[in-house]
Amino acid sequence: MRSSLALLFLVFLSGCAGTGYNDWTEKEQAKYKYFLSLQAVDTLQTYKGLKCTSDKPLTDCLKEVNPLYGKSPSAERIVGLKLLSNLLIYAALRGESDVMSRETTLDIMNIGITVVIINNQIVINRMF
Repeated sequence: MRSSLALLFLVFLSGCAGTGYNDWTEKEQAKYKYFLSLQAVDTLQTYKGLKCTSDKPLTDCLKEVNPLYGKSPSAERIVGLKLLSNLLIYAALRGESDVMSRETTLDIMNIGITVVIINNQIVINRMF
């Protein structure tokens, strides 16, 4: 409960509740919504994949490889870190960049998370 309140407080402090996003193009907004949807799929895969619902011994269960989560994270930790990372990503996307457009950045991020989701599903299918 304490970590949930801290995350909520962080959201309010970030100032991203109604700024920036409305100034984006429709295409950028659509790509960002797609990114958030893919993030939700990744989060669900992570949670379900780590639950170890198979008939295998506990030692044969899947383990998380992301060092931020730990080998067997709780649902709260998975969601909390995902929320925090997405707040940071949003904050980075709000700014203008001379290196790469927001649309190109979102394209790269969407490709990256899609590859992660495909890999997750391959690992889950092999295990269960």
